Amino acid sequence: MTINQMFYFSSVCTFRSITRSSKALSISQPALSGSLADLEAEVGFKLLNRTSTGVYPTAEGARFLVHVDSVLARYNLLQKDLPAIAESQRTIKVGFRPYASESEMLRLCKEFKAVDGECRFFYNEIMNKSPYLFLDEGQIDFLATTARLLPEDWKEKYEFCVLAEIEPVRLTCHKDNPLAAKEKVGVEDLDGVPIVFWERHSEVLDRLREIMDEQGLTLNHVATMPQMSGMVNMICNDMAVGMLDGDFVDHIDVLHHCPLKDNLSSVFLSDGKIKIYLVWKKISEKYENMKKFARFARKREDT
Repeated sequence: MTINQMFYFSSVCTFRSITRSSKALSISQPALSGSLADLEAEVGFKLLNRTSTGVYPTAEGARFLVHVDSVLARYNLLQKDLPAIAESQRTIKVGFRPYASESEMLRLCKEFKAVDGECRFFYNEIMNKSPYLFLDEGQIDFLATTARLLPEDWKEKYEFCVLAEIEPVRLTCHKDNPLAAKEKVGVEDLDGVPIVFWERHSEVLDRLREIMDEQGLTLNHVATMPQMSGMVNMICNDMAVGMLDGDFVDHIDVLHHCPLKDNLSSVFLSDGKIKIYLVWKKISEKYENMKKFARFARKREDT
């Protein structure tokens, strides 16, 4: 049986008339009747009763109609989804963590679009502390994050490459702040200086408080912000200094990242640079657009 035959049958059951259905379907009555007769012959039972008051499904026809309408509903959904399916051949869904990996991910996407202009990216900023769940559930195709936010078996579970190496949390001030003039900034230079923190840097704040207390210095902690944008604004207005990460702040020309003395660099959470990984499910490389993107990322890592 064909989709048209099922559509014709459903239409006749709706209009209760061959004449009205043929007009609605823009086909002749003989053609419609012939199609329905072929359908009845194929299924092996009578579908319609023709009476003086109209055309009605038989008991078997009514049961058959339930399945037909279900098939037609799915077919209509498919028709509506065809443009999206076609677009998915060119669309790659990427995810990244704020302030840690978005700059490198966006840079990678921009570079890839320069060589593959047909590609379309859909971007997702993921605040969840387990961002890999979005990858597992198919909400994104590629994820940029640190290893700290991946499951223990991630190297066996996913394909991956190194996307970038970024600096750990940095002490940042306004370029006209007195700290910006120092060759290196130590713990002693922060005595009484207004300092703003992002709430996710609580461990850094605790370490700084401990070391300043040990040395009899005053920690002038003026604010803890739920969003890093708030502390960036305070630093840009020279109201405080703060500890920032993420190279998005490199584009703000009034900010200065202070070189640190050893007694202050020990405050930070990481030794050396932090690796940002691009990870994706192994099955993703079955799709040509994702395979191209993964290949491009790996080649970029090698260079």
